Amino acid sequence: MSGLVSVEACPFWTPESVAQVRSATSFKEVADVALGILRVMPQPIFQVCGPMSTGGLGCREKNLAVFFECVEELRNRGFSVFDQIPLQLGFDRLVEEWKKTNEGYCVPILTAVYWRIFRSGFVKTAFFLPDWRTSWGTKWERRVVVRCGLDVCEFPPDWYESAVDRVVG
Repeated sequence: MSGLVSVEACPFWTPESVAQVRSATSFKEVADVALGILRVMPQPIFQVCGPMSTGGLGCREKNLAVFFECVEELRNRGFSVFDQIPLQLGFDRLVEEWKKTNEGYCVPILTAVYWRIFRSGFVKTAFFLPDWRTSWGTKWERRVVVRCGLDVCEFPPDWYESAVDRVVG
């Protein structure tokens, strides 16, 4: 993940919060950092949901780059968007540790981090990227977002296609 997206481009992420995510020893600690950022963001807060590690364009780096472009699209249009891409700085190491004793999708990312984010009440609306159904984790997010009563919006397909074009040409 390092080098793909500069965390300096992510408003509300401070050097301290980035350092906390990098040094987190549990998914709970990553969630605590995310919740701290959400507490200081202006309402209403929006969050993009879409493929990162599975599905999408079939490549994590491209998925993350498109994801970031979509977050930026909303931000440029005046939305207060929680940018969860810097969470990957903590996830990468924690997932590798988790994989030493587990197989399959790293569900603690969802249950220990995103569940807490969606249940917190800070995020009011989730924008789902058009290819959300290709991702196991994003399908889980969709169910939880609905269960938690957040508003669900479909990310406009033309905005998404522009984001993909900027990434893959």
